[in-house]
Amino acid sequence: MVNGLQITLLVVVVAIVAAFIIGRPHQQTSNVDLSTLRPGPRRHAQLPDDLIAPVRAFEPVFADIYPNTHEQWLEGFQRDLHPENEIAIWENIAAALTQFIAGRDLPLELRKEALGILLVRSAGTDETMLYSKLKHLTLDEARRLVSLYSAPAQPIQVQEQ
Repeated sequence: MVNGLQITLLVVVVAIVAAFIIGRPHQQTSNVDLSTLRPGPRRHAQLPDDLIAPVRAFEPVFADIYPNTHEQWLEGFQRDLHPENEIAIWENIAAALTQFIAGRDLPLELRKEALGILLVRSAGTDETMLYSKLKHLTLDEARRLVSLYSAPAQPIQVQEQ
């Protein structure tokens, strides 16, 4: 059984890999041994209430496709240098996913794939990467999903320690 921390690490790894694959010509990239990735330190002892409220609001959207406890969500954001930015990304992902699935009874695997596409989209906009390995969504569905995510891409930055 996979626990919440393993899922969080998996999402981080996928996002990092996507950022390296997407790349930017003006950014230096390098290969990273994914087995060496570890969660960073907690940078914030606790989050302010104005950041906790949006987390509580989007948690139900991901309950079955990214099942973290409330404490796991908060711990993840406490590790972020700028948790308000990361929370905003997840709010945008939740909004797009909610619009996409509204009124539709979609299988779990399709919703998981939709989340993965939105995570990649949040870090970059390379269409080849977004649509190259669709298994459950059609190309038209994936394009519609991506069109629902309106926030600018925020490439993932990895800091060595």
